[in-house]
Amino acid sequence: MADDWTRRYLDLLGLAAEPPGRAALDAIVRAHRSITFECVSSLIRRDEAGTDPVPPLDLDALLGAWVRREAGGVCYEFGSMLGRLLGGLGYTVYPVLAQISFPGSHSALIVELDGRQLLVDVGNGQPILEAIPVDEPFEIDRAGLRYRFRLDPEDGRLVQDRWVGGAFAPFVTYEREAATPDEMEASYQRHHALPPQTFVMMNFRLVRIADDEILQLRDHELTTYRPSGKTVEAVTDAARYRELVAGPFGLPGLDVERGLRAWRAINAGVEPLPR
Repeated sequence: MADDWTRRYLDLLGLAAEPPGRAALDAIVRAHRSITFECVSSLIRRDEAGTDPVPPLDLDALLGAWVRREAGGVCYEFGSMLGRLLGGLGYTVYPVLAQISFPGSHSALIVELDGRQLLVDVGNGQPILEAIPVDEPFEIDRAGLRYRFRLDPEDGRLVQDRWVGGAFAPFVTYEREAATPDEMEASYQRHHALPPQTFVMMNFRLVRIADDEILQLRDHELTTYRPSGKTVEAVTDAARYRELVAGPFGLPGLDVERGLRAWRAINAGVEPLPR
């Protein structure tokens, strides 16, 4: 029997509890596109903590914030929440670290199912709407964006390539061994480090994903990706930020003004990260 937290989480996703299986897992991964990828909550968390380490995630409180549409998250929120959900549903699941800018700058989950490893990476702001088999090449082409997953023949790690300028280029490298709690905590704190080391503190960013459209608000630009191409809108007015966050990004309860103040204070005089 699922506990109350699990039932509330599944209700949020619009799913019923099912025994572990590939179709059920893919449905869970796909349903997470309804939860907004955003780092505004992290900016507010950092600002509230001052110079102290940020507090650990409270997964009960976070589920409540998701239900009330007050927050979404990035890799550590999504991974922590989904890891608990999958474990409660009977899956064998563990967290893994990954490298984008530095080792541990991203994290995801590995699920072991029917003798295979499957990558589950819902906290990435990308249109990855299924579990990724680790033992075979896998490609995704959605909303005009392309990704490829493959094993590195030298070290056996899983590599995510992105299609850039007419060719695939490495972007993320995933470990396949379980990360320890201390390693996960170090990664979580480093994402909140000052001066900023990742986009989590550097950018004001939200992403929403549909089958044929990806909407991204990054700093002062709203970018819409579709198979036909992309469009860009400049965003500078606080009212427009509020309108976008509450409307297409689906977070009417998120404190936009507080997030903007935290973002500006954290990044005063900081050089922007390359895109």
